[in-house]
Amino acid sequence: MTNETGNTEFWESNFIEKQEMWGFEPSNSAVVTKDFFVGKSVKNILIPGIGYGRNAKVFTDQGIVVTGIEIFPLFLIKCEKRKI
Repeated sequence: MTNETGNTEFWESNFIEKQEMWGFEPSNSAVVTKDFFVGKSVKNILIPGIGYGRNAKVFTDQGIVVTGIEIFPLFLIKCEKRKI
């Protein structure tokens, strides 16, 4: 994806260079949210900007169905390879 000046978008170019720049562990906020959702018996969630899925697995491990939205195809390919 390029902007009006023809430059590669920040996130896509950084992903190409750094791949899993945030590691594979979920963020603290994802863990806290998972605990809340499990307590409320949430069955399905939407994660906008799912990236390569590091915050999705904490939910799928609890049986929560995750639908992710991502505008960068490279992120989704990585997510699919991780079977998320």
